[in-house]
Amino acid sequence: MKILASQARTGNVLEIDGELWRVSDHTHVTPGKGPAHIQLKMKNLQSGSNKESRHSTSDKVEKVDVMTEKKEFLYDGGGEFVFMDVQNYEQISLNPDLVEDVKLYLVPNIVCDIQTYQGRVVGIALPKVVEMDIVETPPEVKGGTATAQTKPATLETGLVVIVPGFVNTGQKIRVDTTTGKYVERA
Repeated sequence: MKILASQARTGNVLEIDGELWRVSDHTHVTPGKGPAHIQLKMKNLQSGSNKESRHSTSDKVEKVDVMTEKKEFLYDGGGEFVFMDVQNYEQISLNPDLVEDVKLYLVPNIVCDIQTYQGRVVGIALPKVVEMDIVETPPEVKGGTATAQTKPATLETGLVVIVPGFVNTGQKIRVDTTTGKYVERA
């Protein structure tokens, strides 16, 4: 289905020159001189290469309709990521290349949308917010209340986020999967 380049969003799968590309970032640029344009950063789903392309706001691109199925992440089985269908309990294993962009947000029992095109998995859509445990963070500095304190926190998957000073090791927090930022304590 053809859509305007300005309608392309992060996560969309586009077909360009017979190859499938996932949009990883889109920016609407309005320079001081000249017409506005859309800057797309994309990843090739076959080769894994990245590229940027510039389109006029009136250009059309071919958006691929992907099927989505709800699957629950079970575990990382040493190089294979195992998911279970929430309807029929059938399990599938995905190789690390397919989950490379989202693996730091995959905690056991999280339900994701697995995207397929012509029977082949092409991507994983995460929920907007994920709850994770903090495994390491430095203690709060006492008396430093003149400004809001922040500190790095390492989460159970290895993801490092900046958290407020009052958050401690062992607590559960919510992280926005689109920005990778701390949202609140769980």
